[in-house]
Amino acid sequence: MNSVQAIILMHQLLEAQRYDDAAEVAAREELAREQLERMLHQTQGAICYHAALALIRLGPRATLPLIAALRDPQHPVRQAAALALGDVGDFCAVPSLVAALEDPEMAVRQAAAASLGKLGDPQATLPLLVALYDPDPRVRRMAAIALGDLADPRALADLRRVAEEGGALGKCARESAARIEAG
Repeated sequence: MNSVQAIILMHQLLEAQRYDDAAEVAAREELAREQLERMLHQTQGAICYHAALALIRLGPRATLPLIAALRDPQHPVRQAAALALGDVGDFCAVPSLVAALEDPEMAVRQAAAASLGKLGDPQATLPLLVALYDPDPRVRRMAAIALGDLADPRALADLRRVAEEGGALGKCARESAARIEAG
């Protein structure tokens, strides 16, 4: 397979939302994998999201390109990468996702919180407690959910405090606290 063929094939597979096929080709063909990684950095349409979905299927081999994408200047790329890292399931991503909790874009911070919850690494508890007080309520709500996923008792006091605020955030905080208490 030459580079032109790799470009065309990856575009066709992603446009058809055939992520498993794209990942299978990328696993076999170096040029196809490189093209898929380049596509992760494109924001035209939803290409970066489609590329991230295909990369997830490569498992831990996708971790480094996704971590690199967290530093992309375009926030949709950073968001796609943050979301995908939670699904890859590689704990090596935790420090980079923790750093993404401080991204200037709300959607990236929210995605990072969600992925930290999916990964379930207790090292994320303290950074998620900080995110529980993020200026954006969507990030705060996702941090509350993620803290419930981690089930770390150190989060109980803050979750109870936030639960008193009421609303959707308070509900999420109450539910997460209850999950932690239930063990």
